[in-house]
Amino acid sequence: MDVKQNLLLDHLDGNFPIMGYIIWWNSKNINIRLDELNEKLSQNGLDPKEAKQHNLRSSLIRSFREMEENRIIKLVYKDETRTIYQFTTEIKNELKEQFDYQLETKIKIDKTINSNQIEDIVSCDDPTILEKFISLYYQQRILFTSQDITRLIKRILNKQADIVLLREQGCIYFTPAAFRELLINLKSFMTSIESNLSFFPVPNLKTMQETIGNVVQDELTTIFETIQKEINNAKKEEKTEKWIIHRLEKINEINSRLEMYKQILNEKENDKLNNELQNIKNYLVGKARAINL
Repeated sequence: MDVKQNLLLDHLDGNFPIMGYIIWWNSKNINIRLDELNEKLSQNGLDPKEAKQHNLRSSLIRSFREMEENRIIKLVYKDETRTIYQFTTEIKNELKEQFDYQLETKIKIDKTINSNQIEDIVSCDDPTILEKFISLYYQQRILFTSQDITRLIKRILNKQADIVLLREQGCIYFTPAAFRELLINLKSFMTSIESNLSFFPVPNLKTMQETIGNVVQDELTTIFETIQKEINNAKKEEKTEKWIIHRLEKINEINSRLEMYKQILNEKENDKLNNELQNIKNYLVGKARAINL
């Protein structure tokens, strides 16, 4: 049965009907390599393809963070062909009761070279720093921290289920009861990496339906207003094929979620949002036809 029509059917947890689960997780002091992470995902019924190597920019930033002791690393130049980072040594001058700063070196990234090997696109006048940077880059590219695990969990839930943010501080979410098996797999996975994911059932009661429904309505309305603002503020030349397709996908996402939660949403507000979404969709489809998409 289509999950979108499955939210408020008689899912049971123990002996009582539920509409979903409140979920949260905690992952502290994690440093796990990609190959180990993929193995843990597979062992717990999850797709290892959800975890991938970090991209170039992310790997650069992570590497620089590891090199920041007693120095400052700043982006000093950027264009379509290259990016330059400056390394400045920070030295505490006890005699003058101040910090002194001295240019140490620069690392340059050549964007014109298409290569997956960082040593092909990076240059530096200091061979010691260059060697250390390259080594750190390859380490950081496949190293996952606690923050990465949080992003991974959210990505899996957004892709394979649906989550509604209940409390931003502390990452507390609601997810429909139809996704219980996925939550069990995620809980098992988190335990395997010495972390924790917990969830407890939300009874299928009118008061709970109203509470969750209001949160869903607010979240979807905020997303819609963001899209509307982007459309209103975008210049004519910015409304490219890619731009239009991305926003149409976002609108389809909202429509799917409205369908999923329609039984707990305020009917009047739901109809209003549906009509506004349809108007924007018609506008974007018209733009798409104008550029022969």
